[in-house]
Amino acid sequence: MTETLVTPDTRIGELIREHPEILEFLIGFSPRFAALRNPVMRRTIGRVATVAQAASIADVPAPALVMALRKELGQRGGEAAGDEGDTSPAFRPGWAGTVDPAIVFDGDELIAQGQAPVNVVRQRLAELNPGDVILLRVSFKPEPLIQALERHGARLFAAPAPGDGWEVWIRNA
Repeated sequence: MTETLVTPDTRIGELIREHPEILEFLIGFSPRFAALRNPVMRRTIGRVATVAQAASIADVPAPALVMALRKELGQRGGEAAGDEGDTSPAFRPGWAGTVDPAIVFDGDELIAQGQAPVNVVRQRLAELNPGDVILLRVSFKPEPLIQALERHGARLFAAPAPGDGWEVWIRNA
């Protein structure tokens, strides 16, 4: 079997399938990866999340996570990792934080219950009127969720929450 060199674009699920021992390393690297112990989360998040997105969730630069994974796996070339940079929006849209959300979710609670927040949010968006807003509160920046919802046409705004964690405001198109 040819070993895949870890890059910012490597899918977390592929990495764990190829190197099951890396799961505990990831959790030790950041407690925010503990949700990956849940097989449902590994199948959903792991299938779409890249190492760069995981780094964003852990609030570390992508090159740092790439280099740490390469070192743990005995791979060379950790210095070649690229930095995805800051992807946060430059401004808050008027509807984010100024309207009462139709629904508020605690993403960490959904994960603890074995549910994938992206599936729950997409299902509830389908039930809402155009212009209605969902607020998702979570302890990490949920890059895979953000990208999945954007691909399905949702308008959203994500920003650090007052105090700790993240808020993702999702507007039904």
